[in-house]
Amino acid sequence: MPEPLNDDLLQQFMHTFYGYGDYDAPFWFVGMEEGGSRNAADVNHRLRLWQERGKRELEDLAEWHLAEGPHRHFTGRPPLQRTWKQLMRILLTAKGQPTDLDALRSYQKNQLGRVGGESCLVELFPLPSPSTGHWLYGDHSALPELRSRKRYRQALAPERIRHLHARILVHRPRAVIFYSTNARYRRWWQQVARADFEQAGEEPLYRARDGTTQFIICKHPVAFGVSNEYFQRIGRMVRS
Repeated sequence: MPEPLNDDLLQQFMHTFYGYGDYDAPFWFVGMEEGGSRNAADVNHRLRLWQERGKRELEDLAEWHLAEGPHRHFTGRPPLQRTWKQLMRILLTAKGQPTDLDALRSYQKNQLGRVGGESCLVELFPLPSPSTGHWLYGDHSALPELRSRKRYRQALAPERIRHLHARILVHRPRAVIFYSTNARYRRWWQQVARADFEQAGEEPLYRARDGTTQFIICKHPVAFGVSNEYFQRIGRMVRS
């Protein structure tokens, strides 16, 4: 029999948890959803940990992952996580700092997504999944909005778009980087920003500004064929 999810806690998590870091950070990175959690046991473990740590809207990236268990991305000489690597490349380039592998490892281990730090990593959708082709929640939850990924997106997108837009208005980050140029996500990014985007160059890259906040829509860091230079160029756009 499939392991059931804690639906009460799951519902709270879906409407409360947004990611890692600090809303007062100057650099925001907005993704589609977090990877991971291949089975119901993984999800329930995450929910219990979130409850034990106070059901926070934003967590500390390193503290959270280390609380889950031994985590190689924050100990010793850590390997670079594929998505974070290019987000850090944008941020460090924007600051005019080195982006060599040692600099990236140090930033990942000590600074990325930290409470009180300079980066905020949030997700449009709250539930982790190994890929957009996986959907384990319909088999383990009785919540009607989790019957399918389509119903989940329809139920959650409007609320979370409004919430992220409101947080941007309050905290006015220097730059908000949305990563995914998929047409569906581009529509959602535009709704979060409520700004008119223009294409910046030949590659898929879009830019808008609202007051002191610059918005950029770029390719996902693990998209096929994307180069380090592409993300360094984004960092230079933010710095300028």
